[in-house]
Amino acid sequence: MQEKLHRASRYVLADAYFAKNNFVTGLQELEFNPVSRFRDDAALYYPKLQKPTSEKGRPKLYDGKIDMDNPDTTGVQKINIDNGDLYTLAAYSKSLKQMVRLVIRYSKEGKKPKLFFSADPKMSGKDVIAYYRTRFQIGFCFRDAKSFTALM
Repeated sequence: MQEKLHRASRYVLADAYFAKNNFVTGLQELEFNPVSRFRDDAALYYPKLQKPTSEKGRPKLYDGKIDMDNPDTTGVQKINIDNGDLYTLAAYSKSLKQMVRLVIRYSKEGKKPKLFFSADPKMSGKDVIAYYRTRFQIGFCFRDAKSFTALM
C-alpha cells in the first residue's frame, strides 16, 4: 500500500499520543513525513549553531533547553495569526532523538503554549500548522456524517 499512499500524500497527521520515537521512525522508514503535536512537557533543545571546536570530548549537540514560557527569540521566525502568535524554529527533540521543525503557538487568552512539529526540519512553520489544521477538518466531517446518518 506504500506506493498508493505516496501518490495521495507523503504526510501523516497524528495526535500527540503518536509523537513517539517508534511511530515517527517507522513512518520515516516508509518515507512518510509525520506532522503532529508534542505533549506540553516535551523536552526540546535549541540547535547548536556554532561549529565544533578542537577541544577534547564529545561536541555539543544542542545549546540549551527551550523554555516555553520565555523562549529565546533570536533565530526564531515569528508568524502572526488571528488568535495568537506562532514561533517556528528547528529544534532537537529528546524523545524523538532527531531534529524537527517546531512551531510554538501562544494564544491571546494566555493558555499554555501548544507545540506542533514536523519530522522534516526544512518544512515551513506555516505548512506545519496548515497540515495539522486539516486533521480537525477531517475529524469534523466524520463527526457530522455520523450524526447525520445516526451511526454510533
